[in-house]
Amino acid sequence: REASFRPATGSMAAIQTGGPDGVTLHGIELVRRYAGDVNPAGLRHGKGKYEFPNPAYTYEGDFVEGRKHGAGTFTTPCGGKYVGDFVDDEITGRGERVWGDGRTYDGTFKLGEMHGEGTLRRPDGGSYTGEWATNRRHGRGHDTHGPSGDVYVGEWHEDMRHGVGKSTLKSAGDETYDGEWQRNLRHGRGQMANASTGETYDGEWHEGKRHGEGKGHHASSGVDYVGEYVNDDPSSIPDNCDVEVVPPRPPRGEDEPEPELDEGEDPPAWGSEKDPMRVTQGEGVPGPLRLTVRLPYVPPPPPTPPLEDETAPKEESGEEGGEEEAPGDGDEETEEKPIEPPKFGEVASHESGRRFQCFLHAGAPTAVETDPGTNDDSSVVTEHVWSYGRWTYGDEAEKGLTDESSAMTFTANDGHCEVDGISICEDTEPGVYTLVVRDVTAGRYGELGRVHDVHVVIDVKQKPEPEEAAE
Repeated sequence: REASFRPATGSMAAIQTGGPDGVTLHGIELVRRYAGDVNPAGLRHGKGKYEFPNPAYTYEGDFVEGRKHGAGTFTTPCGGKYVGDFVDDEITGRGERVWGDGRTYDGTFKLGEMHGEGTLRRPDGGSYTGEWATNRRHGRGHDTHGPSGDVYVGEWHEDMRHGVGKSTLKSAGDETYDGEWQRNLRHGRGQMANASTGETYDGEWHEGKRHGEGKGHHASSGVDYVGEYVNDDPSSIPDNCDVEVVPPRPPRGEDEPEPELDEGEDPPAWGSEKDPMRVTQGEGVPGPLRLTVRLPYVPPPPPTPPLEDETAPKEESGEEGGEEEAPGDGDEETEEKPIEPPKFGEVASHESGRRFQCFLHAGAPTAVETDPGTNDDSSVVTEHVWSYGRWTYGDEAEKGLTDESSAMTFTANDGHCEVDGISICEDTEPGVYTLVVRDVTAGRYGELGRVHDVHVVIDVKQKPEPEEAAE
């Protein structure tokens, strides 16, 4: 983005005004090449005009003892010209230079090079005003790129943005960056804001990319993020969430039998396959449903084994002792451990703006078993009824949610989101359905990772006839 700030001078060489032109010319040579005052010793001294051996180069101005010294004008064959101070035969002091290609410089010089403070104007409309060192932008200065209008104001080092400065890039949608630079790249701490996209970032940079701790607004996704960035992207991206039905379960009707439970089994959650929510055609799904967005689960480190006490006596293994247990002796049938539900990481309170949308799928869901420690698929289909993890669903219902409900999106703030106001169509076929809440976050932030689907199971019942409803 900052490539438009090219070196200010290109292959600009210092003006060479000295050389073997002869400061003590005598006789006809002096008359031919010099017209002006001389001192008793025959040296050019005072006001005069000198033509170099190449007559396209001329100097007119002050001389002191044969050398250009004072105020003068130096012209070159390409149409260039310098008007200003000379010291001891060199362009040194304040002056104005014009190049044949249209560039101009008004400022201080040292030994024929731009050095000190001055303004360079380029024929494309660009300019630089500030400090110079040996023909390079060096120190503090203000540079405007002519074709694009991009601007940088700040510190320079050897013709590169280096130090602290602010750029305004009209070529990138009026994007501003105010902060630290290193060798023409954003590096260190700085703030970026793009007026056209709404993107903002305040934090650490490395070689032109967001890298380190920072706070950003990702406009294409509508997400605010606070945390670590790596290689220009956020790195702490949530990958799962859980769902909670906020209202309590209403009392069971006469036609709702208690679910069958195994011995010691806890009552099923309302909205699970074993206890679906009853919803009448054309009515709303009980709510709100509360989502909690979470980061990937990170297992705790293994415990550190205790250090052995080297002073304690060690047991020696001898031939005497109990008989070695024969293979197979004592073998017992190993009880199968129940598979644990996927473990959750911390709540993603560092982000806000993740968006969710509801979809209605036919039938109850089928869980895909995951490794509790990694949340990776093992491709084993089970009959678990967790309402989180990875699932397979039936086909999306053609006549499921109302148009208004289908179009609704819900936004998470600080890792939490409430889903409410979802209604079933009046002509939805009675039966069991799965209301899936899906992460639909758009843009680059959404591409980096969306959380797993969550759901509740509902049982759509026939809308009673008017006579039945009256009764």
